[in-house]
Amino acid sequence: MTALGASVLTTGSGKLTGLLEPDGSHLFDAIPYAAPPVGKLRFAPPAPPLPWSGVRPVSGPGPAAPQRQTFAVVGEVYRSRLPQSEDCLTLSVRTPSPGRSGLPVFVWIHGGGFALGSGGDPLYRGGGLSRHGLVEVNVNYRLGALGFAALAEPSAAGSANAALLDVIASLRWVREEITAFGGDPDNVTLAGHSAGAMIVACLLASPHARGLVHRAVIASPGAPYAVSWDSAVEVTRRMADGLGIPRDSPGALRAVPLSSLLDAQTQLSDEAFAGSMREFFGGASMAFNPVIDGDVLPEDPLSALAQGAAAEIPLLVGNTRDEAVLHLETAIAAAAHDPALARGLLAGVLERFGPLGPAIESTYRRLYPQAPNERLAAAVLGDAALRYPAFALARAAADHSPVFCYRFDQPTIRDGRPIGAVHGAELPYLFDTGDTEAGQHLAGEVDAALAEQMRATWAAFAANGRPRPPKGEWPRHSARQPQTLAISTSGFSPVTEPPEPLAGLWLGAA
Repeated sequence: MTALGASVLTTGSGKLTGLLEPDGSHLFDAIPYAAPPVGKLRFAPPAPPLPWSGVRPVSGPGPAAPQRQTFAVVGEVYRSRLPQSEDCLTLSVRTPSPGRSGLPVFVWIHGGGFALGSGGDPLYRGGGLSRHGLVEVNVNYRLGALGFAALAEPSAAGSANAALLDVIASLRWVREEITAFGGDPDNVTLAGHSAGAMIVACLLASPHARGLVHRAVIASPGAPYAVSWDSAVEVTRRMADGLGIPRDSPGALRAVPLSSLLDAQTQLSDEAFAGSMREFFGGASMAFNPVIDGDVLPEDPLSALAQGAAAEIPLLVGNTRDEAVLHLETAIAAAAHDPALARGLLAGVLERFGPLGPAIESTYRRLYPQAPNERLAAAVLGDAALRYPAFALARAAADHSPVFCYRFDQPTIRDGRPIGAVHGAELPYLFDTGDTEAGQHLAGEVDAALAEQMRATWAAFAANGRPRPPKGEWPRHSARQPQTLAISTSGFSPVTEPPEPLAGLWLGAA
């Protein structure tokens, strides 16, 4: 039985039903792009999807990858509330019309620190971009250890980057199947936020993804983009120790019950995020990350981009102005009424940078002389962990590709007052999801006119590789002229980003 107003399309694996949405678009959910990664396929590269008979019915989004709450406040925002399953390699397609052809395709990779979230979460399902003529594809991929455990098994090519291979498999599915949904397989924008943005950067550097991506959007990526093979193997061995199984036995790890695996992974993730073991985790703030494995990811993405790995692929790279306010929200609220706590919060952030700490503090006090200690702490942490990686990527790619940069300045509203433009604040604007739980937390009150302008701008970039602001032209970014557009209800305003003192601090150390 099909849903009222449904469409039926034929893919290489079988027929499926899509639901006619109130805005006239068609939504096709829970489409398998790979076989269930269970049993012997746990940790393995994705296998081709299994065919089905009959018509696959409307079902809602596919299950989220297995996950547990971690990363404190930010984790609570990005944790998926959907049912979870290891059988999670599905995607959703929302198309303005299956009967059309040649529409730009926008493939979205969700964030969540490689441990949380889902492409099916309400935050990404408002259809705002499809109403501007894009075919939206939302992808699920394996998270945590299931996606990034580094198995010491030389014959298992790509075993450390199963999640990257998942996304590559979804892009191959798009190339083969998206025409049936009205999309153009030769005009695919790969876009992601936070950990999803890091995946986009890694795939731009991966020979396995070559030819599958024609434009890219990289929003608020973290650092480092990838860790060394040795670091990843040590993290996996550490997890094996916690599980009480042999360190170098992929078979034993595959046999671990899912709940036990999640317990061990969450413990490691909490330790990494707290910063107590950052040296052990290769400098990353997540335990499980993309891995420089010599195969899927031959080298560090920044080095690869600087050498032209993504030559001629237009990039839209950006951040929010006050990234880490979300990460430190609870601490900032408490410190605002406790000067000693505020001083301790800043000292704790500066300690992460060792001997650079004093220079960083003096630079930021000079740039923001009126900022209280707790806000200074958020500025330092946000720039180092989230804004600097975007600046570095833009600089690395700009000699070989058109690069356009943005800074989202529209403040998040919490309890009727602005707290700064936090990590992910632009997402409810892009996806038209300000009324969702996550949208309310990230943006608060969404300005409808600004949201419409942003969606039109991003849609223009997906269509032709150049973002279209409401007025004027969007300047290209380069190392000599680091041009960025600051976005808010005040307009799309040119700024030099990063400011020269910060360029000296962060980019000079790259």
